[in-house]
Amino acid sequence: MINWNQFPFIRIFITYAAGSISALYFEQQVTGLFPGLILFFLVYALLVKVFNKRMSYRLRWVNGLIINAFLFMAGYVIAVDHILLIKNQSLVTDSGSIRMVVKVKEPPSEKTNSFKVVAELMSIKDSSTIRNAKGNLLLYFQKSETVRSIEYGDLLVVNTIINSIKGPQNPGEFDYRRYLKYKGIFHQGYVRSGEWDHLNINDGNPVLKMGTRARNRLLNVLESNGIIGKEFAVVSAILLGYDDHLDAEQKRQFAGAGAMHILCVSGLHVGIIYVILNSLFGFLNRKKYLRIIKVFLLITLIWTYATVTGFSPSVLRASTMFSFVIIGRTMKRKASIYNMLAVSAFLLLVIDPYIITQVGFQLSYLAVTGIVLLHKPISGLLVFHYWLPDKIWQMSVVSITATLATFPLSLYNFNQFPNLFLLTNLVAIPASFMIVYLGILVLFTSFVPVVSGMIAKVLSGVLWFLNYVVGAIEGLSFATSSNIHITQTEFLALFGILICLVSLLFIPKKRYLFVGLGLLVLLVSSFTFRKDKYAGQQQIIVYNIPGHTTIDFVYGNESVFLCDTVLMKDPLKISYKINGFRTENAIKRTEAVNVHEQKYKNEQFNKLNGFISFGGKTIVIIDEKSGYNTTDSVFEADVLVLRNNPSCNLNQLRNTIQFKTLVLDGSFSSWKKEEWINECEQIGVDCYSITDDGAWLKKIN
Repeated sequence: MINWNQFPFIRIFITYAAGSISALYFEQQVTGLFPGLILFFLVYALLVKVFNKRMSYRLRWVNGLIINAFLFMAGYVIAVDHILLIKNQSLVTDSGSIRMVVKVKEPPSEKTNSFKVVAELMSIKDSSTIRNAKGNLLLYFQKSETVRSIEYGDLLVVNTIINSIKGPQNPGEFDYRRYLKYKGIFHQGYVRSGEWDHLNINDGNPVLKMGTRARNRLLNVLESNGIIGKEFAVVSAILLGYDDHLDAEQKRQFAGAGAMHILCVSGLHVGIIYVILNSLFGFLNRKKYLRIIKVFLLITLIWTYATVTGFSPSVLRASTMFSFVIIGRTMKRKASIYNMLAVSAFLLLVIDPYIITQVGFQLSYLAVTGIVLLHKPISGLLVFHYWLPDKIWQMSVVSITATLATFPLSLYNFNQFPNLFLLTNLVAIPASFMIVYLGILVLFTSFVPVVSGMIAKVLSGVLWFLNYVVGAIEGLSFATSSNIHITQTEFLALFGILICLVSLLFIPKKRYLFVGLGLLVLLVSSFTFRKDKYAGQQQIIVYNIPGHTTIDFVYGNESVFLCDTVLMKDPLKISYKINGFRTENAIKRTEAVNVHEQKYKNEQFNKLNGFISFGGKTIVIIDEKSGYNTTDSVFEADVLVLRNNPSCNLNQLRNTIQFKTLVLDGSFSSWKKEEWINECEQIGVDCYSITDDGAWLKKIN
């Protein structure tokens, strides 16, 4: 039986977090509720104090109920106030071109064609006045050498057009708008060269500014020691939490091999730093006042490292937890790791209620909880009497326990599972230890170029080996199970089964077995229902990818994908925009066909020039090269898709084709699109604009 009195902060965190999550869903302020609750709590506490001896023992649950209600409402009210504060500070409407003063909130991030800058709006200059304004913006600066001079905290004068961030334009696409909403960002703009200027003022937080500049100097030290390319990208991510140099291919390989976690500075990296510092300051253990100095040094340096690495949720969690560990050891008290985890999560949630929505925050706490909870019972299953097999087994147990705790959430968010994660981590975890140690040595010996250069060569070799092994493992055909889609209900059922299994491990009660079996039946039933549903599906979807023609004709678990030549050569864009829909609809096999292909036929699909027969429907595709029949013969079509600004007009088409729905695809220019929409409205034709309304989807059965 678990004695929850030993873990008070777990109960506090769960109740408070429930209130915060409720606020994120409802976002409704309840006026006067919190002050009323405080008054009620104070009156109740007074009554308990006065009549404590007369209260029945059977009513002790009332105290717990009142306290939990207070914590729940505290979480709700604090989160709602945070949400409303951000919303009230955001720009209310889109605008034309405006001149404004912004403060850079994060160091610029280099992208393929621009620099991304998260900025805080300070003031707006209208035609005749300057007014104060608040709100966070996402600004994309046109690439130039002057943009590289922008630093965290800089005040800039910017001319740009501000627009609201759009939601996903295709079903199953990643909701970038919601992701930014949870960061308090609702608008974005593109800034051309010459349309911005420095004010020569830096108003950033001194601590964050120091950390950012320190990180940039350390990155320069690594680069000056000959660590470049893919090796530099990996070491900057592992050692300093700077992942801007990681390209999409590297991220894909590390994710597919199951080693993405080592590229994010987390408890593993903070733990390594702690071990190093604890060893260096070991001589301070001799006297009490020296131990106090050691505590101060350790905590200061760990939080300095957290500052340099950018205060990611995993680093904040680890730094907070290790701070409690350091203080507890000094006071010679053994604090519960579960309480420390709960305290750190509680503090982070009070500071930023949105942090609980971040997948990194969720995975970080689940992974550590899984390791702490399951490491001992699982490691005890095998006992090795030799050092090397024992170390290999202990590392494997860490990987197994972390993966067990996080795999339902990983499946739900990333739709894949790294089958060879054990093999990968046997290399990745020791390599990450070596990279951190060697990286620190390079940085601390940089004043002696010969020494730092020699260490840097060893470090480059370790980085090359890590990249090679990860790439080789990910390249195996069976390395990753991808395109796995689970619904929210299936995720909850899977997570519930996991909780029941863990509960059975510690408390062998029949109720956990029965609940787990019930959830398993629900999970299997849901999988079976979806499998039968998708086996007979037939759908037509015209995706919204600006500048391109992209149409999927779905039948069962297969599809014919019509697209242009340019998009065929850009699998990353297809993956980002389209694969979410395919995964959700269990599409396992896709045949890509060039939209200009004159003939293509299979059992379900028949294309002849611009005429397509699919699922008993007739689809016609018209572009700028299509000819138009001016004879009296007229044929019928269910859907007419226009692409690449055809030179015909609506009347010409109606003289040749009688269609039910007109779709303007993503390759249409804005000015031409407006002409067609207006003409359709005048005549009363059903017109659908992909760029305005998102992807067009037609379910045939």
